[in-house]
Amino acid sequence: MNKRIPEKLSSSQIDAGVKLAMKKAIERHHRLVESISIWQNGQVVTLQQFSGK
Repeated sequence: MNKRIPEKLSSSQIDAGVKLAMKKAIERHHRLVESISIWQNGQVVTLQQFSGK
């Protein structure tokens, strides 16, 4: 399951990995109906998740 990490990664590969991790974290918090904190405009902002479907 774990993929071998190449010794050298390009900045675009790193960016893609970070974006994928962020997407997975947001999906997980949404699925579990949890809030999530993010960094926005130089401040920590907590986004509330509501279960109203």
